[in-house]
Amino acid sequence: MSEFDLLYICTDNNATSRAGLENLHKAGFSCLVIAYELPHLRYDPKQPEELYCKPLPHRKRWLKDQSSTVYCHAQGIPYFLTHETDLDSLLPLLRALQFDYVLINEWSAKLSMDIARLAKIEAMNCHPSFLPEYRGGNITYAPLINGETDSGLTVHVLTEKFDAGKILARRRFPIAKNETTVGLTFKRSLYVGDVLLEALEKAGRPSEYLENPESPFWYRQSRRSYVAYRVINWLRRIIGLRGLRRSAEAARWLDRL
Repeated sequence: MSEFDLLYICTDNNATSRAGLENLHKAGFSCLVIAYELPHLRYDPKQPEELYCKPLPHRKRWLKDQSSTVYCHAQGIPYFLTHETDLDSLLPLLRALQFDYVLINEWSAKLSMDIARLAKIEAMNCHPSFLPEYRGGNITYAPLINGETDSGLTVHVLTEKFDAGKILARRRFPIAKNETTVGLTFKRSLYVGDVLLEALEKAGRPSEYLENPESPFWYRQSRRSYVAYRVINWLRRIIGLRGLRRSAEAARWLDRL
């Protein structure tokens, strides 16, 4: 009998992470949560000043509503709030516990396979695109630049190679014509609960996993580059030209902004 159903690894102040955690908790899963805190996005002003930037009044409610750790505190869910992305310092403690599953939902860096080996049944990652489309780290900006009509979410087996494990569950959803990054993130939060629960239902039954074919790897893109693409494509449409598409391989000066 495992001590926890799953180890849930996420980013604090992230709508998709928070929505996934809420759905898992309401479905009855016992979780230990590890949440990465982005610098200057702390909600609790009692924390160390060097990592705290007082949010504007209109941001305070957003930070509280999207915080996984605030939800954990309210629901009595055990959690760690960390400023590191490799989790090496927590491994000795985690190895002393038992987990049926490891589930990563929005994490900003590659994790060691030592984390995957903590799962008795399966280690999984929730990737914010419909794999094998948009594999990698450029999965919010590039689809909007390219005018895609849909995006998705995919839960796949955690492997050494980024986003390459077999697929347990995935969903498509539409992208509006003038979609924003905030709107796309909000849509992910609406679908993530169902995708995570389906993946957990299939976990441990490899015959139900889907293949995840090879595809181009999209490297991360800066917001400055994204804004430049959107402005340039808006101007190109005004004069009757087709918009520039972003490719997986950074090829233009715009990609390096």
